[in-house]
Amino acid sequence: RRGLFELPKDSEFRSRPTWPSTAEQSAATRWTATIGAPPASASSPPRAANKKPPALYIAPMKNIGTSCKVAMVIAASTAMPTHAETAAAATVLRCQVRYASDTIHIEARPVANPYTVTSQDIGERFRFKAVMVGNDQQVDYIALYAYDMEMPGAPLLIHEVVHQPPFSSNPTVPGLTGWNHVYSARLGREMVYGCALNNKAAP
Repeated sequence: RRGLFELPKDSEFRSRPTWPSTAEQSAATRWTATIGAPPASASSPPRAANKKPPALYIAPMKNIGTSCKVAMVIAASTAMPTHAETAAAATVLRCQVRYASDTIHIEARPVANPYTVTSQDIGERFRFKAVMVGNDQQVDYIALYAYDMEMPGAPLLIHEVVHQPPFSSNPTVPGLTGWNHVYSARLGREMVYGCALNNKAAP
């Protein structure tokens, strides 16, 4: 009888059968054949690279119910912007301001708070501000301001125009306002501006 801490002899290791045994290998072969995956043969031709995947991988897609398919279609259509949304998102007020030999291009987008819009410097003699209040679906009004920067207390408001809907549909400057001439009280310096509203989707 072997003691508690006595190791087996080398002959006992050599006499033990290898694993898996022949009987276990035969059982594994029978089990594999039962589930439909016969063992590979050395003479079997290699599988083509573009061979269609087994039905097991495409079965889950076939089992999707009608309600799930409808939900997927609704989710996809909701995520994609419609043509109307794209057109509304392109709503922009474009203005050209001319002073001396310079032409400044200014663009304004719809805002909810008109006091967040800053004015633009025009040759250090004037400042111009274009405000479009509303949202992407509806513009409430458009306000245009010109300031004299050479008078005491500058900036001094010298020009203010408010446009209410309906707006001109001419998207070419100055389709909305026409050309407006603004003059400084000092030396009669002239600033000219014109604006157009474009709410069409870009091609």
